[in-house]
Amino acid sequence: MAIMFHDHIPVKHRKQIVAYGILEAPSDVRTELVTFLINETCQSYKDNGHLNKYMPLWRSLFDTVNYTDTVVMTRCCLVLDAIMDYLVYNLECFLENAGNDSEELPDKLRYVLVVSSQIIPLLEMVDEDREHCLRALQLLHDLRVVCSSAVSAVFGAIRAIALYLGDYDVISDDRLPVRIDNCNNDADLYESCLALILTPVGSVRDIPSLLTALQITFARRDVEPDMLSRSVRTLESLIMTQREKLDDKELNDAINLVERMYHRIDVKVKEGRSLRRDVLMFLGKYGTGSDVNNNSDDEVIAHLKSSLMLAIPDPREGITDKVKKKLQTIVYFSG
Repeated sequence: MAIMFHDHIPVKHRKQIVAYGILEAPSDVRTELVTFLINETCQSYKDNGHLNKYMPLWRSLFDTVNYTDTVVMTRCCLVLDAIMDYLVYNLECFLENAGNDSEELPDKLRYVLVVSSQIIPLLEMVDEDREHCLRALQLLHDLRVVCSSAVSAVFGAIRAIALYLGDYDVISDDRLPVRIDNCNNDADLYESCLALILTPVGSVRDIPSLLTALQITFARRDVEPDMLSRSVRTLESLIMTQREKLDDKELNDAINLVERMYHRIDVKVKEGRSLRRDVLMFLGKYGTGSDVNNNSDDEVIAHLKSSLMLAIPDPREGITDKVKKKLQTIVYFSG
């Protein structure tokens, strides 16, 4: 009951009452509570299209408060075990009844995959027992083989587990390499691009597709800073190890997208500042030679896509340096 109405409990007492109640429950009770919470989160996602209602509760289950919350630190991995058990159970049940032909992914399993992909990255403590995660990954790769309609949901879950483990070798699967040329929608394309980018460069068979995936990712405005940092490092690895397989024009396009991305970085958050540092280091090695902090007039004008109607002082009276700077700023942001 406390889980369903957790948002009615005062915020300062919510973690102690609800999260600790789950974390400190006996093993069988905790498993039932986690299963119930997963199902309620799935239902909320089905009804509303987002996970907002229960995500604060999931965060409180995994928030170590900078490694000072001993209850969370000692017991959060038990919650992960319960999540993985439930994920593995649902995957096994579906795969046992699936035929050899392409199957449609049931809505319930799709919701479980989406919820799992959002919950697992919240965990700060890494469980030394990788068995549950590796079993889930194997089943997810099996699911890709028999269910071609599950691209975004499956890759989202695979990516979450790989990031949690810090092991990107687990993304690749020889039976069904990651592809971006047969995606049916934006969600599939997005997850396929990220999966391809996270795959170790040495395991990627189609290098041009990886470069395309990087271009798509750099051009988007909804990619998390951590993933963009990873993408920048992947591009650098491509240049260092696969330069002969890269088309010069496509590579320059990717580098230019990194340069443009620099100006969109939100440095108010820690992840943004880290991304800014990674981008600066990359451009210092491979940039086009432009100063990302001080664009030259030629570069600024090159980005101008539409004409401007401006009210400026009579030229016969002279245009001050201040007006010139204002004009340069307007021209820059119009790109």
